[in-house]
Amino acid sequence: MNRSLAKLATASVLFGALAQTSLPGVASAAGPTFKLSTKTLAVNKPSKLFASHLQSKAVYYLLVAQPDLKHMKLEGLVGGGLTDAKGNLVATIKAPAKARCGRATLYAYKAKTTKMYPFTVTVSGCKAGKRSVPPPPPPTKS
Repeated sequence: MNRSLAKLATASVLFGALAQTSLPGVASAAGPTFKLSTKTLAVNKPSKLFASHLQSKAVYYLLVAQPDLKHMKLEGLVGGGLTDAKGNLVATIKAPAKARCGRATLYAYKAKTTKMYPFTVTVSGCKAGKRSVPPPPPPTKS
């Protein structure tokens, strides 16, 4: 009886150690998830960002970088907010006025930390930020 109990204890310890190691190709469900209410992040139209699985009751800032922070040509702070008790965040954001159409990365980071969570978005509506043509000069008196 003792021998079979010892085998069972050893097997449970080994199984517990195996279950705690990460298996290749298996995604973790504990990471934050992000979703935009619109298909793209527009310069001229607000969009709602829905984030979940963040730390509860924490302040997060939202930063857009084009194309990303490593090869940054443009960056801008686009919003932020306080997560609820379940770790959900809803923020209304727009792309920076100087943003170019194309791929960009939206980063959510918690205040007072360096941990950033990236989310790839597509920027649209870039015509909204261009300058208008100045009016012609006034006529001169002759």
